[in-house]
Amino acid sequence: MAFWKRLREQEGFTLLENMLTITLLSIGFVALLGVSSFVIQTNRSTRQMSTATALAQDRMEAIKSQSYPNILPQTEYYGSITGYENFQREVIVVANSPVADVKTVQVVVRWVDFRQHQVRLDTIVYDTSAST
Repeated sequence: MAFWKRLREQEGFTLLENMLTITLLSIGFVALLGVSSFVIQTNRSTRQMSTATALAQDRMEAIKSQSYPNILPQTEYYGSITGYENFQREVIVVANSPVADVKTVQVVVRWVDFRQHQVRLDTIVYDTSAST
């Protein structure tokens, strides 16, 4: 009888309560690690999308500043863009499309992380020398 009385009067937590607490905390931490991994991957993907868009815009602006005859197809393969080795940039030019004296220009930037991605910008350039 004295044993039970002493057991009821003791303060603190039992081993079972401690193990249950540790288990619940562990489950919470594992869930947080999963969420943080997703956030890191999403941030990386967003950064790569922004970089690809900037590379495409940069090339498109360079094309717009060129004279009409100098707008030609071009491919910069993986590793050839200084500082952006994981990206490939391609300029696709279709002459007389959609009408005569007009070029349709596409700039496509590709990259691979877990799968292949791409950003594409399109514009139409008119031959101003043809109108005179």
